Amino acid sequence: MTEILLLAEHRRGELRPVSLELVTTAQQLRRAGDRVTVAVIGSDPAAFTTALGTAGVDEIVTVQVASTDFDPETWATCVSALVSARNAAIVLAPHSVDSLGFAADVAVKGGFGFATDVFKVEYQGDDLVADSSLPAATRRRVRTTTPSSSSCA
Repeated sequence: MTEILLLAEHRRGELRPVSLELVTTAQQLRRAGDRVTVAVIGSDPAAFTTALGTAGVDEIVTVQVASTDFDPETWATCVSALVSARNAAIVLAPHSVDSLGFAADVAVKGGFGFATDVFKVEYQGDDLVADSSLPAATRRRVRTTTPSSSSCA
């Protein structure tokens, strides 16, 4: 069983539509027995659970933090802890200014595969392959790896 972890994004008290787009992407990647979990990090994460409780979502995990504003260090710490605790094999985050503030850091510190500005993600055999919309001269196919552990303080 593979855990697919989605990171829901919200701003100014509203769920960003890209969060539901990630649910669609997870459904396209889902194989028999896989679990789709949505994580909501924020000062009032429970406010978004109803909107995220769509078909195909197995679980919603809420992580309450003190700040009402986005803080990349807080998110990096929380996401690292979630990946470790849930043994997530795939983590999907929006291509947004917020995710750009923490996702690469989490990937580097955890030794994970990482791709940004992705327009297509699919399995090729057992490999998860992400295609990026970066210019052809800099674009590479990225094969993801299974995450290692990290801790949250």
